[in-house]
Amino acid sequence: MTVRTGITRAAIGLMTAGLLPLTAAVPAEAATYAYDGKDPIAAGCANDATTKATSHLHAGNDWSLAYVELRYSVKCHTAWARLSDAYGPVPFEFTGGSALIHRNSDGKEYKCALPDDTATTCYTAMVYDKDPITSSAYGEDHDWHLRHWVSAWTSPY
Repeated sequence: MTVRTGITRAAIGLMTAGLLPLTAAVPAEAATYAYDGKDPIAAGCANDATTKATSHLHAGNDWSLAYVELRYSVKCHTAWARLSDAYGPVPFEFTGGSALIHRNSDGKEYKCALPDDTATTCYTAMVYDKDPITSSAYGEDHDWHLRHWVSAWTSPY
C-alpha cells in the first residue's frame, strides 16, 4: 500500500462517516458584495450612472417602443437594469413589463416589475460589476400595439 492510497482510503472513510464535508458536491452560491441588492438612487450610485448597453424589446421582426438599459456606476462599480416605455399590468389579464439584472459570473439576479397600469418605467436593485465581472440586463413586456410579448437582453458589460 502506498502513502497516496492510504490517504485516499482515509479520506473516503472520513467522508463516509460524515466527518469530512463533500464541498465539491455542493453548488456554489452567488457571491454577495456590499452594494448587491441595494437601490441605486438611495445608495447614491445613480448620480454618476451611464448607460452601457440598450436593447429595444422585440419578438421576431416586431419591435416595441419599450427598451431595457444596462446602467453602470463607476463610483460604486455596480450595474442595474432599467425598463422604459413599457406597459403596466392589466388586472386579471396580463402582468406588466419587468426588467432583470443578471451577474454573469455567478448568476446573482434582481428583478423589478411595473406596479400598475400607469407605470412605464422600473429599475432593479444593483449587482457588483467591477471588471472582470460582467452583467447583462433583460426586459420583457406585453406590447398592446403588437398584441404579444416582447423581450430582449443587452450585451454584457
